[in-house]
Amino acid sequence: MNDAVQPNKLTAEDIQCVIYARLGLSAKLIGKRTGLTTGQVYRKLNFFGVKLFDYRHGRTEFSQRMITAADEHRERLLDDVRVAVAKFLPTPPAPPPQQ
Repeated sequence: MNDAVQPNKLTAEDIQCVIYARLGLSAKLIGKRTGLTTGQVYRKLNFFGVKLFDYRHGRTEFSQRMITAADEHRERLLDDVRVAVAKFLPTPPAPPPQQ
């Protein structure tokens, strides 16, 4: 079976690969979601000039939007993280009574 991308023959897997890569998903996860092997995923992305690390390095429009949103809501996000982490940490012991 020839799994190379044919010009003028765009498939649903081609589109899914590009979208998932632009969202920052790994080749392994893209493969699981599309039914392709990781090798097939890399070949399709290479054909379309998409690199998985572009998202992680902040080179895509979507990653820039995520960075901007995170920066705008940094304090609220940090507060949410603190609350979530506090749920998993043991309650510190009460200080001894002072005399």
